[in-house]
Amino acid sequence: MNRPVNFSKDNLAIQWKYVKRNFRDMGILSEYAEGFQKRAHKAVEELIQGDIYQEFTEQIRAAKYERNDRREDNRKGEYERFLTTTFGCSRIKIPRTRNGTKIRYSLFEKYQRRQKKFDQMVVMSMILGFSTRKQHKFFKEFIGDAVSHGTASRLMK
Repeated sequence: MNRPVNFSKDNLAIQWKYVKRNFRDMGILSEYAEGFQKRAHKAVEELIQGDIYQEFTEQIRAAKYERNDRREDNRKGEYERFLTTTFGCSRIKIPRTRNGTKIRYSLFEKYQRRQKKFDQMVVMSMILGFSTRKQHKFFKEFIGDAVSHGTASRLMK
């Protein structure tokens, strides 16, 4: 049965599911391709995590288990945090300091939970005509994470 394809803004995320299913059925989109996306996201996540550990080590002036006179502070475990990028949502571990030394990271600000480029994509989608609720569905399907309609409205302001 041939159904008409409707790629309107309202229906884009739903149609994308059908396109992926049909490509998979035809052998064009394989499990390997989806596995590749997952491996690429994992590589980006590991790259972010590595940069965080490196910046932390530079700022406290000592590697893990290293003893030296220049040490600014000691490690005190980690906490988890989510960071949404254009590659998807990543769970990263942020190291803590024992004596409260303030650590600044180049990848994100103190309370930032989304990459600025992702925020720009949300704003651009709304400029191109997506409503706040439609852009939520769109990004949830393509990236796996999205912002609420309230956050999207605040970004537009």
